[in-house]
Amino acid sequence: MNTEFNAFVNGITSPKVFKVEPFELKRKIDKTSRVKPSILHYSHLNMLMAYAESHHEAKVILTFEYDKKIKCYLTQPATFTIGVDGKRVPHTPDVVIIYHDGTVEFIQIKPEKKAKDKEYSRRFKQIVKFFKEELGVAYTHRTEASFKAGKYIENLQQLYAFLDVKLTARTTNKIMTELPSALTISALEQLCIKHNKTDIYAWALIAQGHFSYDCSTILIKQSNITPKH
Repeated sequence: MNTEFNAFVNGITSPKVFKVEPFELKRKIDKTSRVKPSILHYSHLNMLMAYAESHHEAKVILTFEYDKKIKCYLTQPATFTIGVDGKRVPHTPDVVIIYHDGTVEFIQIKPEKKAKDKEYSRRFKQIVKFFKEELGVAYTHRTEASFKAGKYIENLQQLYAFLDVKLTARTTNKIMTELPSALTISALEQLCIKHNKTDIYAWALIAQGHFSYDCSTILIKQSNITPKH
């Protein structure tokens, strides 16, 4: 548990939360079972390894890395033994997000088809109500419908390696003031080289949110990009 989440757990006063324990991984990392794969990957945002229980879950978690409102997130943060319908039920959220404004949000990640299943939806609504009333936090779903279609995820995967490239404000400001009206990634690369940076700097500018682009196709050097102001 990180400092923020530990403080949240220590602040729980509801008598209906019987126990909060660290999540225990029971399957081998990167080994596909008959149920689902276990995936471990590095999070640039959290600067630590993050665990996902499926490739679908890993894709949704990837989108959190690019959300400027998020301070940090934890996957499978803890197992809560809670009171629901008079029974003690162990429940492990897929993700807890802690925003820069201090807001805490729990996330359950499921395929759209599963999220719409009547029995699953009925049970999940009870847990959402519990977290709201007893812990005072939101608990929401994220499915593939929560991110854009086309090549959105593929582009995030391509840009991911550039999230930890250090950008300097002085050089970035110079580049942003010299942008041509019709801008491609190739043209941005050349502009970065002009300012004694490599083409990597150009891709880092895109990855770190200085430009928008068409998510329907894979980014290539000839792709058009638009500066964000």
